[in-house]
Parts: sequence; structure tokens; C-alpha cells
Amino acid sequence: MKNDIIYIRGRSEEHEELIAAFKKRNFNVHIVRDVSAACELAQKKTPAACILDASSSEAEVSERVIELTTAKELYSRPLVFIGKRASEHYHSVQQKFYRYIAVDYPFSIDKLFERFAEAKAGDSEEILTPDQTARSLTFTDPSKISSGHGGVFLLHADSLAAFDDDVLLPDHPRKANLQKALDAMTTANDWLGVHARRTGYLSSALANSNNLGAADDKIRTSALMLNWSLARGGDVGLKFDLFRRDSSNLSEKVAAAFRSSADIVSEKLEDDDAAQVIQAIASIIGATGEDIPKEVRAAAEVVILAEATDRACWRYGRFNHFGANRALRSLRDTSMITTKELKDGMGRVIAEAVLHQDPDANAFRRSLTRHQKAERRLELETAQARATELYSDVSTKEVHLFNLTAGMCLAQPLVSLDGKLILPANTVLDKDVIFRVFQLAAVRPLHNPIVIVKS
Repeated sequence: MKNDIIYIRGRSEEHEELIAAFKKRNFNVHIVRDVSAACELAQKKTPAACILDASSSEAEVSERVIELTTAKELYSRPLVFIGKRASEHYHSVQQKFYRYIAVDYPFSIDKLFERFAEAKAGDSEEILTPDQTARSLTFTDPSKISSGHGGVFLLHADSLAAFDDDVLLPDHPRKANLQKALDAMTTANDWLGVHARRTGYLSSALANSNNLGAADDKIRTSALMLNWSLARGGDVGLKFDLFRRDSSNLSEKVAAAFRSSADIVSEKLEDDDAAQVIQAIASIIGATGEDIPKEVRAAAEVVILAEATDRACWRYGRFNHFGANRALRSLRDTSMITTKELKDGMGRVIAEAVLHQDPDANAFRRSLTRHQKAERRLELETAQARATELYSDVSTKEVHLFNLTAGMCLAQPLVSLDGKLILPANTVLDKDVIFRVFQLAAVRPLHNPIVIVKS
């Protein structure tokens, strides 16, 4: 209803003056305790707007930002976010909501209503659905990515609305059958339908950035159809960690399901090339020791990397930075992948994803004493002075952390957003250090980009 307001009070006391001001303007104010309760109410009664009061502390602001990352039921309406330094979270929240008003606490009610009126002025009776909101992520052909590595898509593609199947599906003689199979998989398991599409996207992006573009069609088909048999067998094996393979029994079941998918691809799609890739994946997962042709092995490893990475990052239905950290650790040690360039490539994809996260949605937090803060400040000042001494007259340039390569030399210190010195200037990077930086970025936000010596 266009006169209904959902007021999320959080941990603070109800702002009686603000509630009275809304009621005076003929709004019906529905008071709820938390974001999840607001989502439930919004499903029953579409509000004119939502007011989120996180004014109790900065810690509550950060907690509410995390909760909003999965509050799709609220994305279609304006949100007024009240909190200490709420405006600093503008970019992380604004991209998801139809309209967003950040109000720093303390605030003037008259000024708040001026901004609220501006947001409502352009409102219409049309209600955007969460799927329409997700369309703000522009879909591009993964084989034609002009910048980045596909990590932004790994991070944000959280629903079917993020994908354009006409572009994603390969040029296949039985493309209509492939679309039907993908739709049937989605109907059987919605999570799996989105997962299959993300995996297809990541596989294609990784293949084309590693000179495997000639195999793009069979790689996409393999990635999209890999889990076909699992879709009909319940949740067993769906979110099994392919990197770790902790259970040999479950590994065998997943490998057997992949072989069944290969049979379906061969029979229904008449695509023996893609079927051969899926059979190779099953052999690698099941550790059968079968001899696999080199070109088939390369295609299979691309799909395994995309499949295992997406399972690790999205197994709980939303992007999980701890899962990304686990995937990066596993990339270093897994024996399934024999091509180092592919490991490096997927490492960059994951790093790009975690470095595009909202830093305040990251769970890493530390409470520092005044003495610890002073020590940290002195450490950084010393590191910065050393960097200036070494490189003040040297040509430098900025590089995104996910584009770091072995041999680069830091001209400025690498520092976390909470002020911790990670690497000093004059550090020459190797692959091991770069992977460790990627892993750290998944659990501790880092300043990005970094300044390096221009060779």
C-alpha cells in the first residue's frame, strides 16, 4: 500500500518523534524489530518505503548492512537508512535498492523529510521485483570480457534475472534441447539453475583468458549440464566440496552422477565432445587414474575450477567470503588441477570478487586499545616514510590487487582497511605471496588498488 511505512527499529528505542511525523503525514507505520521481520511483512503488504533505524551504534550500522545484502523483499522500495556514518555505506547499499536515502545520526526530521519527498517524487505505482532489480548487473558474453576476469559476476549474479540465456548458451545444433534441459534443472532445484549458469559463465571466461577459446562451446555445454543428474537426486552431493573431497564415498556418488550427465549429453544433445569432457571430470573427481587426452583434460580442469569455486562461494545461497578464502587455499594445494595457469586464472577471478565486496559486509573486525592504535599508526608512518625515501623520484603506477603478477615491486605499503601493515614497500612479489594476498583479501578488506614501481 502506498501509505504504509515499515519502520525497523533494530536495537535502538523507537524514534517516537519520527514515527509521529510520519503519522502526521497520513502514513501507516508498521514497527518491526529486525530486517527479517520486515521482509516477511513486505511479502504480505508492499510498503511505500522502509525506514531502518540503526542509530544505536556504528557496529549496528555494519550489522544491518550485512543483513541488507540478502533482503531482496525490500529492494523494490525506497529505503531510509538512519545510523552513525550511514552515508559511508552509500555505494554498498545503494546498488541494490530502488531508491536509497542515507541519513547520518543525529539528524533533523525536517531535512529527512525533504530528502524523503525527493525520493518519493519520482515514484510510480509500478513495483519492481527483486528479479528486475538484479537486471542492473549487465550481462555480457563471458568470451568477450574486455576488463576484469569475471569476478564481479561471480560476486553479484545471485538470481536468474542476472543471466541472458540467449547469450550464455553456446552455439549448439541442439540449443533448444539444451535450453529445455537447463530449464528443467532449474525447476527441479532453483539454486542449481543459478549455479549452473554461473559455472557456465565462469568456465567460458576462464577458458578464453587462457587461450582455450576454441573449446568454448563444449566447455560451456559441459558446465551447464554437469549437474543434470544431481538435480533429480535430491540435495545429496549438490554442495559437496569438490576441492577437498573429504568423503571418498560421496566423491564416488558425485562422480557417478556426472557420468550419468555425460550419458544424457551424448544421448539427448548428441554432443560427444561435451560428454567426453564430463566423463573426464568424473574420472578426475573419482580419482580413477584413467588416461585423459591433453586437450580434454584442459577443458575438464576449466569446468572443475568453475564448478568447485562456485560451490565454495555460493553453497549457502549467497556469496560467502569465507568460502572464497577456502577456495583460494584449496587452489594452492589441489592435485586435481595440473595446469598452473588455470589455477592462477581462477585465483584472479576469486580475488576480483572479494575485492569488489562491500568492506562493511566482511566479518573481519578487531577492537583496538588506544595504545594498539598508536602502535599501528607509528608502524604505518614509518613504512610510509621508508617508501617515500626509496621511491619518491621513481615512476610508479596503480594496479588492482587482482591484477598483480610475479616480479612486481611495491612502491607503497599494502595496508588493510583497519590500518594493519600487510606488506612494506620494496617487496618484490612472487606467485606464492600474491595468492596469500588474495586469500587475506577474502577475510580482511585491503586498500585497493596498490602502487607499484613502473617497469
